[in-house]
Amino acid sequence: MGSSAQVLSRETADRILYVVRLSIAVEKFKILAGLPAYGELPEQFSATEMGTHSEGFVVQFFPAQNLASWVGNFQRGLTSLNEVLEHPDGSSVIVVSGGECYIVDVESRKLKENFGGAFETVIRIPEKNIFIFGTSTDFEALDSSGRVWQSRRISWDGIRSLKLESDTLTGEAWSFEDIWIPFSLDVNSGEHKGGAKVE
Repeated sequence: MGSSAQVLSRETADRILYVVRLSIAVEKFKILAGLPAYGELPEQFSATEMGTHSEGFVVQFFPAQNLASWVGNFQRGLTSLNEVLEHPDGSSVIVVSGGECYIVDVESRKLKENFGGAFETVIRIPEKNIFIFGTSTDFEALDSSGRVWQSRRISWDGIRSLKLESDTLTGEAWSFEDIWIPFSLDVNSGEHKGGAKVE
């Protein structure tokens, strides 16, 4: 009994260690409270190439292939939206810093693309492997190939009450007459019906 119990204990410990190692292996990023006080200098990312000496949205990355972890300092856009998302391509990472989107190659530490600046919301649709980013006036979609559509302007300046049902995103858009007007948007094409008349 003693030896079998010991074997079981070792098997359990090995399984726990495997799970821990697996969880570490798949971790690609971690949001930090601020810039590290020591260690390698952070990589700087800015849509305007300005402000790189000030603290932005700070993220630590964990590349595969036993490469050293590194820290990125992402300058913020115009909103309070801060998110880190795995890109639909399965390898890159999307960092949303104050509404500005940065697409980063974790292995090379290189910026692949940046866009936006005023995103207020992001909606993930896993079954379609797509993200929809929204500002106060319109929406933009990104899939594994990159940005696939941008809607026409739906609102003068404000979108609320968003709800996703199947292939349709519904909500209310603010009109210049100071009223909220319902709209619906096809998440496959970006075409919409309703909303404020701004064109």
